[in-house]
Amino acid sequence: MKKLILSLLVQFSSTVLFAADGLDSLLSAQRDRAGSSTTRLFTLIEEADGARFSPAELADLRFLVAYMPLSDLASLDKEALMENVQLARQSHQQFAWGAQLTDELFRHFVLPHRVTQEPFVHGWRSRFLNELAPRVKNLSMTEAALEVNHWCHEYVSYQADDSRDQDPLTTMRAGLGRCEEEMIFSICALRSIGIPARQCYTPRWAHTDDNHAWVEVWTDGKWHYFGACEPEPGFNKAWFSEAAQRTMLVVSTAYGDYHGNEPVLRRYGRSTLINSTSVYGPTREMSVSVNDKQGKPVSGAKVVFNLYNYGGIQPLVSLETGDDGIVHLTCGKGDWIVSAGHKGLSAIAHVRASEDSITLLLDKPNKMTKLRSVDYTPPPERKQEDIFPQDSLFRCRLTYEDSVRNDFWGIWAKEANLAVNDLQMHPDSVYVVSFANSAALDGQRLLEIFRKARGNWGHLFHFLTGSNPQKSGLSAGVYSSLEQKGRFMLLDNLTDKDCRDFSVTALEDHLNRTTSKTPLYEQLLATNVTTLDSATKQRFEEYVVAPRIEYEPSAVWRGELCAFFLAHSALMSSRDDAALISWLRDSVVVEKEKDRLGPPLLPSQTLQLRRGSERDVETLYAGLCRVRGIPARFNPVSSQLERWEGTEWRNVKINRGTDAKTEAVKNGTFAVKAASDSTSQNALYNKDWAVQKWDKDHFAEIDFGFHTPFREVSWPQELPEGLYCLTSGIRRKDGSAPVSVTWFEIKAKSPAISSLKFRSSGD
Repeated sequence: MKKLILSLLVQFSSTVLFAADGLDSLLSAQRDRAGSSTTRLFTLIEEADGARFSPAELADLRFLVAYMPLSDLASLDKEALMENVQLARQSHQQFAWGAQLTDELFRHFVLPHRVTQEPFVHGWRSRFLNELAPRVKNLSMTEAALEVNHWCHEYVSYQADDSRDQDPLTTMRAGLGRCEEEMIFSICALRSIGIPARQCYTPRWAHTDDNHAWVEVWTDGKWHYFGACEPEPGFNKAWFSEAAQRTMLVVSTAYGDYHGNEPVLRRYGRSTLINSTSVYGPTREMSVSVNDKQGKPVSGAKVVFNLYNYGGIQPLVSLETGDDGIVHLTCGKGDWIVSAGHKGLSAIAHVRASEDSITLLLDKPNKMTKLRSVDYTPPPERKQEDIFPQDSLFRCRLTYEDSVRNDFWGIWAKEANLAVNDLQMHPDSVYVVSFANSAALDGQRLLEIFRKARGNWGHLFHFLTGSNPQKSGLSAGVYSSLEQKGRFMLLDNLTDKDCRDFSVTALEDHLNRTTSKTPLYEQLLATNVTTLDSATKQRFEEYVVAPRIEYEPSAVWRGELCAFFLAHSALMSSRDDAALISWLRDSVVVEKEKDRLGPPLLPSQTLQLRRGSERDVETLYAGLCRVRGIPARFNPVSSQLERWEGTEWRNVKINRGTDAKTEAVKNGTFAVKAASDSTSQNALYNKDWAVQKWDKDHFAEIDFGFHTPFREVSWPQELPEGLYCLTSGIRRKDGSAPVSVTWFEIKAKSPAISSLKFRSSGD
């Protein structure tokens, strides 16, 4: 009887608690979004009898699921989610500083299972907690946070890479990551011991190219910042501190709908952007009014705040006008290039640092061409005192931490529970090249792949050979030479980051699902191919064999797409894929606003959920082509979805309002002329100049090769029809730049020619 009464009391208190959290409508919407995944995640929430979970833990679960991105709804295991909740509560109670945290700090900045757009990985919280707890148990909250950064430095250092985020355990195994990945790793470490932490970044520096991300950590009553994996003796001191004082916009991110004391930049429904600019430097209040040609305010117009960066006009943030046609922004004291768009009409203007307001009049896009030059000026430089100088003892500690990290190679073996005594832990040239020669593979290329893989190299070796790399002797592996050649081809199409995070399971899925069953694949592996030209070979390797399509995680997806075609055989082959495209339009919901947190969906996840962003649906179509042996891609220059058909690439339009078929690519030719002087011929793309396409309210990037000198770009180039601009400007030492803006239109039958020119401020 006592147990029954207790159970009823728990159920009653839980019902009252959950009714007060205001999440019922959000959870209902998430049920709809999750589709068939609801039984996996929502049964946890329904287990409210108190036998397994406390009311606090169930409230935590409701919070996480209510604000979960699509990628997590599709893939997150309920036991992994429950472990995350229980370990977060454990750390909250285990450490003395847990008593300082409000529910809001805990829920938004300790509890979340993810930081930003990294793939979720199970196990980071338990691993980090187990390693860090002994190191911080006798420290204050502030001392513990600083100690965590030393621990992070022992594992990870900086290396530039592509913009796809790797998960914290991959970063740990690799020993390196770009700034955002160091930041993700450090925030997870802090959260594992119950210290609130959040992502902070500037989308673009104003005074120089590039961007940066760092950590904001809450200790002893206030927020501080530090550079991830870059220990300093105290908070609010980092190599980027002076640069941060010159930003036009600094943004912090919260999981869920956050209502703290900080000003909110934008609410995305399932995440909150905090405007932290005033924390780092002087600010001003900026307002932009958007009117139509009659001078009436336009509500619902998108206003984009842009900087001159990477040689072009780069967007930082977009805001939507209210009923009064106005948006407001707290920002740094520098120049903006503000653009706007609504229902096919556009506007653009240069807003100087001295201006606090501007009115944009929407008109036809070709009216924007009046903007011909911009004397771009960033916020002024401000010096910062070194309030925490590093003494010799501190520098010695950093050197020691570097040595710890450099010795850390064998983690992959420990994760796989392998005996390490006879394992070859480093991919040295003698070992790898000897093996490759025996298998008739390119030894130097294979060595390069293994070295890029860092701590993941043994997994790639296992995929290639079916065995682990043993010091005691070389193994030819369990596969035939033809099979090994096919496996090597797949490895040869991995990016640097792919080498670090692809598992054997995922690689096997990509190898065995369709590609190995394609006649062309057998031709590629044949020793004497005379009928296959190099362009066909390259196209097949890059756009069929390659296991990733764009920025989706390195994971399994081909098997589910093959199963889909087995169940929908009529969609496998139709003229111009009209039937398949019609099915995608009718069966897959396109979400207008993409989740800000979480990675892009895998093709299999979009298929499973029957929903995703427009780009997710396009990625699904590309995957459905590839499992049939049909090359499909996002055009490397224009980013347009294309499929190979016969002898040409064809555009694919999946969005409603167009015919359900592929169509010939409508490109025009475009050439740039430049003076023969060294300044023009050596000008670097994405540094001194750029070409961009106007897209409704902002500029879309065109890729001619990052930092490629002008003299090395081939002309003419093919680009889709539309309005473009060529920007050029060489920064001065203070970060300012005299920018030239040249507009041109590309049409299918009219070659466009533009001139690369550089100007001074007075021109």
